[in-house]
Order: sequence, then structure tokens, then C-alpha cells
Amino acid sequence: MALVCEICCKHFSTQSSLNRHLKNVHKKTQKEKIIVAYNFEQFDSKCLEENCNTSYRFTAELRHHLQTIHNKDMETEVLNFSDITEFDSWLNDICKNDTLGFFRHKRLDEKTVYFSCNRSGSYKPKYQERAAKSQGSCKIGSKCTSQIILTHSTDGRYCVIYHKTHYGHAFEVQHIRIPKQTRIDIATKLTHGIAVTRVLDTVRNNFVEDKLSRTDLITRKDINNIKTAYHINIQDGVRHENDSVSVDLLVQECKEVGNEILLYKKQGETFSRLQDMDFCIVIMNKVQENIVQKFGNSVIAIDSTHGLNMYDFELTTLMVMDEFGEGFPAACMFSNRIDTVVHEIFFEHIRERCGVLNPKVFMSDITNVYYNAWYNVMGGEVPNRLFCSWHIDRAWRTNLNKITVAEKRKQVYQTLKVLQNTLNIPEFERRFSAAVKVLLDDPVTQNFATYFNDNYTRNRQMWAYCYRKGCGINTNMILESMHKTLKYHYLDGKVVKRLDKGITAVLKYVRDKIVSRIIKISKGINNCHIQDIHKRHRAALTSTYEIIFNEANVWTIQLNNTTYVVSKKDTACEVPNCQLRCSFCNACVHEYECTCTDFYIRATICKHIHYIILNTRSNDEPRISPEVTLTTTAETLQCLRTLAKSCNTQDSTKHKIQEEINKMNVNINLCKEHNLQPLVLPHILKTMKTANSLLSRSNNESVTNSFPSISSEPSNKKLKKQMSFFSTKKKSKKVKVHISKPSGNETVTISSTLDINSDHDYL
Repeated sequence: MALVCEICCKHFSTQSSLNRHLKNVHKKTQKEKIIVAYNFEQFDSKCLEENCNTSYRFTAELRHHLQTIHNKDMETEVLNFSDITEFDSWLNDICKNDTLGFFRHKRLDEKTVYFSCNRSGSYKPKYQERAAKSQGSCKIGSKCTSQIILTHSTDGRYCVIYHKTHYGHAFEVQHIRIPKQTRIDIATKLTHGIAVTRVLDTVRNNFVEDKLSRTDLITRKDINNIKTAYHINIQDGVRHENDSVSVDLLVQECKEVGNEILLYKKQGETFSRLQDMDFCIVIMNKVQENIVQKFGNSVIAIDSTHGLNMYDFELTTLMVMDEFGEGFPAACMFSNRIDTVVHEIFFEHIRERCGVLNPKVFMSDITNVYYNAWYNVMGGEVPNRLFCSWHIDRAWRTNLNKITVAEKRKQVYQTLKVLQNTLNIPEFERRFSAAVKVLLDDPVTQNFATYFNDNYTRNRQMWAYCYRKGCGINTNMILESMHKTLKYHYLDGKVVKRLDKGITAVLKYVRDKIVSRIIKISKGINNCHIQDIHKRHRAALTSTYEIIFNEANVWTIQLNNTTYVVSKKDTACEVPNCQLRCSFCNACVHEYECTCTDFYIRATICKHIHYIILNTRSNDEPRISPEVTLTTTAETLQCLRTLAKSCNTQDSTKHKIQEEINKMNVNINLCKEHNLQPLVLPHILKTMKTANSLLSRSNNESVTNSFPSISSEPSNKKLKKQMSFFSTKKKSKKVKVHISKPSGNETVTISSTLDINSDHDYL
């Protein structure tokens, strides 16, 4: 190790010879501080001046060398602060205004704290898959002379020695970190629910003409990093960086507050009738249970959707129709499998909570999976088993590529839509036979005809509109609407990779539906169904029909050679407290029937029913129905209890913290030292100190300064590998076909050709 005299630059081999030289030649005494210069590569405090290849052990020695030998101006400022908050504010200001950055050195002695320029140090590259930063490392390969020394005096004041002069680098904004106070301000906005786009918009409206700061360069990625650092992701359901662990914690919380989780089978666990790699979680709270018991014997709709996680776990939702004609999610399940076995398990847990259900209508996708599982668990045939017309339409469009001629694809599709919309059963059967015969006879459409005949002939009662009269439901759009709301409202229209975020979005959706139900049963609602009924009432007031036949509770009306039959049912409405009614006609949608499409398919009170009621009701009969009692005290209280359990109030949280402290005291007294890992107790102590400091700061500081300190561990630090979710499905590409539905004239033409059983002329 070569030693250099700071004064004459003479080299020495040992420290003793250098000391002797300083004493004899330069007359330096023992009391004077001796600065030793080393070769350039020895230490990081390097002199970068020309022909001066020296380095020093300490930054103070480098400052002294630059000042005395190279005549550099080393500016120093001494400041005093009354408390640490005042110092933090000052440090944030100089970092923000002067485009600087400092990092704190960890020391056991907290009385004196050192802050160094963030450009100090050397970059140590490591082999890793992660690419290097586009702007390069902020480290300059040596130490900068700028430094802040903070000392806490015995009188409680804070003394700061600020070495202002930087050395070895320029002021480059791309190498500066976002100021701490700016990060706190952004984190505060995010916790208050302000969208990331709004935060970015606010930041980018504060540009200064002649100066660029690090805050001006904030990107969406920076904001996401702030969300992660301040644990704001927990609002989205992220309780741990590992998705599997986070879901475990979420399930544990749900079980503690309301027993919402009926089943939780993790990947890797053994469960009867399921494989070890399978995943399944069933969600159903007390309000959902009551809703199923109340409306589950009327209409049941079930469907699955993907896109709520990156593991191909699909969300299956069981939906019922309430008295307002709106869907309510009765139970939800995330699973990697969509087959009869897993849905039998799903329905078995629903049966355990709600008993056996006997719905009049069961609507699902074009598959036997849901219905077979329902039949095996609940028992008995459902009177009206329907396929969702939207899924039917999608399946037809997808398989039209079996027809090689593009023009015939359009004509065949429009023919099928005419068949589907035919409301008279004999007329439908006649047209159906004619259409199938024509498709089979044409070589161009034979492949599609075979597909259609194999998949839609025996089950035509499940997709033809003439067989779903009075069912009150035509499509699974209530479920499609739920899935769209989840993806675009609760998940901001973004691709969701984490399962915990998907589950949290479902829980929030169910919570909001409960709140919406409280509003509806408390003050009523004028939804689209009620608006459609009133719209048709107004249309009936301006309509003129000829009542050509009239018998007991049956009326035949005619307009422009079009005849409709309106009848009044003998049985009363079976829906509890039904709200799908016209307040002017004093009738609900379940009291009358009409042969028009508006009633059978859209399940509303058509203008023909309104017209009959308006023209057959006696004058002394009240035209406005008595006020329907909407408030259901017991149900409202049940909804409130369920919502209260899911809300963590301060009092309940304090009680839970106290319970955990008591459990910890018991565990500490029971544990044995030889069974503990060396770092367990220090880690617990550190965590408790952090929690205690948070409580102390919360009592003394404003909201913006109440965030916990961020871990300074490197982002590429390797952790012990934990079990995570994985997909069990194979990916396949889907073909989209865009063909329009038939217009009014096209419908008439196709219907007439089918009625006369023509040959291929219509194709």
C-alpha cells in the first residue's frame, strides 16, 4: 500500500516513515491531524484533478485536499433546527429546489447521522435478467464531497453541518430520486382515491419555464412504485407481494368478519373429488344467503368469465332476479376448472346454506356442465331450461366459417335469427324443418348444417323464443353486465394479473349491490324496467286498437291486419313485493300476458296490455295503486350487519390489535429459546418499534407525514421462493365473425320463403 505525503507528494512504504517525514521535514506535531493520501484505486474518496492520482479514507480529507492543494472552494453552512420535522422540511426543500438527492447512512449511534450525495459510490453490476436503466447508473464511481451531518444535541435541538459543494458530477435530473415529500403527497392523494391519471395531470401542470425538476419527469411507473412502497395496493386487495400468500391472508380476514368463504381449496392441498393442482374458492355472505332463499325458486342464471387473473382461474357467478327485475349475485366461485365436478361442489355448498332450490327458469351457457351439476345436487327437472341468446348468437357467428362463401354466411345467419325470433310454436317448427332441409341440401352449407343439426335440433326448446314465453329472462346480460362492471369499473379496464385483486373486486361489487339493495327497499328506484313500463303506458294513451273479440279475461285486439291476444292470469303474482308494475294501471308484469314480442321476450308490460287495462277498467276503480311498502326492517338490518362486519372501524381495529398483543404475550411466555431462529425475536422487536413509532407520529403529525418509512432494500434482492398460482389450461385462438342481424324487410322476405318451403332461392 503506497502512502503519499499530502504536502510534498512524496511516496512512503509504511505509516511510520510517513509520520517521521511529516515531523522532521514539515514540522507537523502529533496533535495536528495527519491526512494520508493513498493511491487512486485504494478508496472511493478520489481526487479527479489532472496529474493527482490520490484517494482518501474519508470525505473530509478529500475536501481538505481539494481546498488546500487545488484551491477549490468548499462551501460549508451551519444550521440549527428545533425539531426533526423542521429538518425534514428543509432537506426536502433543498432536494426539490436545487435538483439534489441525499441518502442516509445507517448507524448504531443515532445521535449523529450522515447524509451523502446520492451520486456517491460505485455501481457493482450483477448477472441478472433485468435490463440496465436507460439513463445508466447514478453512481459516479467515487464519492461526492457534498455531505450533511446531523447531530442531536442534549438540549433537544438539531445541529446541521451542510457541505454544499458537489464534486465529480453535474446536476443531472435523470439521476435524482423523487423528493420524499413529493412521494408522500402523491401517496396521500392515492389513499384518498384520486386516480393515477388525475395525479399525473396535477404534476404536469406545474412546469417552470427555465428549470426542470425530477418531479416534472414523474411517470405512471413512478406512481405505481410509490403505491407499492407505501403499501397502498392493500386497498386493491394486495396484502403480500406473493399472490398466493395474499389470498391466504384475504381469506383469513373474510372468515374472521363474516364467514363469507364457504370453501377454500389451495393448489397443492388434498381435497376429495379434486386434484392437488386444482384451486377453488366459494364466496357467499349472509345477505346473499337470504336473497337466494327469497328469490332462488324463480329465476337462476349462471355463467363464467375469465380475465380477472393471470392464472386462468375463471369466475363463476350464480345470479337471481329480485323484485325490481334486477340481478343480484347470490354466490361466486373462482376455480381453475369449469366442469361438472367442481360445480357440484359449488352447488353443494349453496345447498348446505340455503336448502334445496326449485327454480322455474335455469339459464346458462351452451353447455350441460352447469345444468348437470345442478340436477345432481338439487334434484328434479327445471321446467324451463334456457340457453343465453347472446351465447347462442356468438356460437353461430363463430361457426359460420364452416361456410366458404361469404355472402351465404350472411344469409344463413339472418335465416337463423328469423327462426330464433319466431314466437308461434307451430310456425317455428314448420320454418325450422324447412331451413334445416335447405341447409343440408346445399353443398356449400352442408358442413354448417351438420354442425347445426347435431347441436341445436334436439335442444331447440332451449334457444327458440317461442319456447321461453313468460320466463322473464332472455339473455344472461345481467351477468354480462356484472362482468363488464367488474373489469371496467372496479378494475379500471386494465388487465389484472393478481388473483387477490380479482377477489377483492368481487367482494366490493357484492358490497355495493347490498348498499344498492338497501337504497331500493328503503326509498324505491326508478330503474330501466320501470321506465320501460311507463314509456309503454304513454304509448298506449295515444294508440288506437280495435277490440274484435272479448271474453272473460281474454281480449283480441287488431291494428293494420296485425292481431294480438291479451289475457289476464287467474293466479296472483308470486314475486314477494313485486315492483315491476305500472303505478297508473295498478298492475304488475306477472298479472297479464300478451302474444307480442315486447312482452314475451323483454318481459315488460307492453302497450297492448296497457291499452286493454285503460279501456276495460271501470271509472270508479282507482287509477293509482296504493303505496307499496318498500321498507323491510329485518332485511335492512341484516344488510347493515353484513356491511358493518366488513368495515374496519377504528374501535374494532384497536380491539383486534389489543387481542393480537395478548396472544403475543402468551406465545412469548410459551416459546423456548432453543426452538427459535436467531433473527425471529429481533425481527418482531423491529416490527413493534415501527408500529409504536407510527402511533406516536399519528398523534403529533398531520396526515401527510404519517406514512411509514420505506424499506431501502434493493429491488433485486432475492427472496426465498414461495408457492404461487399457476395456470392449468392450454391457450387457443378464437375466430371472430362480423355479420349483421336481418333488417325488417329481410325478416319478412326470409319468413315468407320459409313458410312456402322453397328451395335454395333464399340463399
